[in-house]
Amino acid sequence: MDGSNSLTLAVSAGATSIPYSMSGLISGTGTHTVTVSYLGQSASTTYTAPASCSVVCSVTAVATAIPVTCAGNSALQNGKIAVSGFTDGDTYQYSGGTVFNPAVSLSGPAQVIPAGGVIVSNLANPVASQPYTVRIYSGQGCYKDSTVMLLPTVCTCPAASCVPLVIKQTKGARRYGVTR
Repeated sequence: MDGSNSLTLAVSAGATSIPYSMSGLISGTGTHTVTVSYLGQSASTTYTAPASCSVVCSVTAVATAIPVTCAGNSALQNGKIAVSGFTDGDTYQYSGGTVFNPAVSLSGPAQVIPAGGVIVSNLANPVASQPYTVRIYSGQGCYKDSTVMLLPTVCTCPAASCVPLVIKQTKGARRYGVTR
């Protein structure tokens, strides 16, 4: 900011904009600059007066549900939720349902997203589509909720492998030295 005026604001985690007003801005001819810094990000704007600006904090990561796989006609307990497009330092939490509920987070407190992006890999095969909401936090404290649907998997055995077969011996084995 031009001059020596400054303003400190209390900001709640997850805020995507911070409304404020500031008195004592330099006015008059020419342009002046106001710079807002927040958790390593900054935004600047020029003004003639009055002025306003906001810090843009975005989360680009997205979550995807991966259904369980089958072993024959049995569903395995290996449904997954994976996050892609994240950056180092991003964290996550997830809960069941279409709205994130931190009080019943299935992952506990926010955890760092693993390098491969898989945040859970032991989900059971649901009877019906099961929604999960993943809250992804950026390193700057912003977050984005991403709701995914874990779809049920119907496991059927391939016909060539699972058809019941009956083996019947129709002829006895030939034995040497025994006459019939």
